[in-house]
Amino acid sequence: MLIGKAANLNESQIQELAKLQRGVAAIYQNEWIEPVLCHIEPHERGLEYSPTQSKHSAKDKASSEELRYLNSCVLNPFKLDEPREYNFCDCVHKMDIPDSMKARLIEMARTPLSSRKPLFEWCAYRYFNIGRILDDARDLSADSLKERLCSHLLSSWKFEDDSSPESWGPIQYLFIQSMLNAHLNELRKRGTGIETTEKASALAEVSAVLSQTRPVI
Repeated sequence: MLIGKAANLNESQIQELAKLQRGVAAIYQNEWIEPVLCHIEPHERGLEYSPTQSKHSAKDKASSEELRYLNSCVLNPFKLDEPREYNFCDCVHKMDIPDSMKARLIEMARTPLSSRKPLFEWCAYRYFNIGRILDDARDLSADSLKERLCSHLLSSWKFEDDSSPESWGPIQYLFIQSMLNAHLNELRKRGTGIETTEKASALAEVSAVLSQTRPVI
């Protein structure tokens, strides 16, 4: 009934809708005086529809070498500017991670090094699940945090030799200092409880110390 009224049919025409043969329809559009009957010829089966495959299909997974490269780039943002046989963005597309993370990682890669720091901190902090590790930390000394993060990274991710957390140098100190900054930002969002404030203060002191041994980004 509602469909008939919307097509500007009268009561008798609405009653006839149920009697129409297969392939026959009452057609109406705005500014027409009245609906018209239309007969549609049967469709002869032809070529079946086949959706176009995207460049990176579900079966197109990153190789172990590509994973090492991608992990190393997320840990060391300087690697993104080095000429390599792998394309970082292609590696990201092959990853089984949320699309929001893929978008941020690609944005990071396309951002000049001088402006990359905020995106690097955001991506690495979430990509490596750093928040959980720092939330559980009780000993907030630089050495303890370094050992804790190193163990966490090596337990679930593999890296290229020059960016491995096992070889602590300026790059690795850049990473831990950046992760502390990212965690401080998260703590500030949670509120101003005594425990949160004390932890934020302790992490800020460690971050300040580590900033003296890291490269500038």
